[in-house]
Amino acid sequence: MANEVARNPGLLNVHRILCWVYAICAVWLAFEGLTHLGDNSGARKDVILAVLVIPLVALHWYAAEGARLGKTYGRTISQIMGVILLFAFPVFTAVGIYMLSRTGGKWHDAPAAPEAQ
Repeated sequence: MANEVARNPGLLNVHRILCWVYAICAVWLAFEGLTHLGDNSGARKDVILAVLVIPLVALHWYAAEGARLGKTYGRTISQIMGVILLFAFPVFTAVGIYMLSRTGGKWHDAPAAPEAQ
C-alpha cells in the first residue's frame, strides 16, 4: 500500500491541507477556551466551537482517503464540501472552485475488482 499511487492527487492534497488547518484551529480554540474558563470572557464559546470543528477534520480526512483511493464517496464529499466552501469568501471560495473543478470532470476511479472464475 505504500507504493500505491494516489488516484486524485490534487484533491487529496487540498483535503489534507484543510484537515490540518481545521485540526490546528480546533486545538488552538480548545486551548484558548480551557485556559480562560475562569475569567468569564466567552471561553466556553471557544471550546464549543472547537468541538464543532472536529467533524470537519474527520470529514476532510475521510474525503482525502476517498480521493486517494478513487472511491465515489470521496468525490461526493468533495463536491459537497466544495459547494459549502463557495460561501466562505474570498480565500475558501477559490478552494471550493478548485475542489469542484477536480470532481466535475474525469474522476480516477479505483480499479475494478477482478472477476472470480
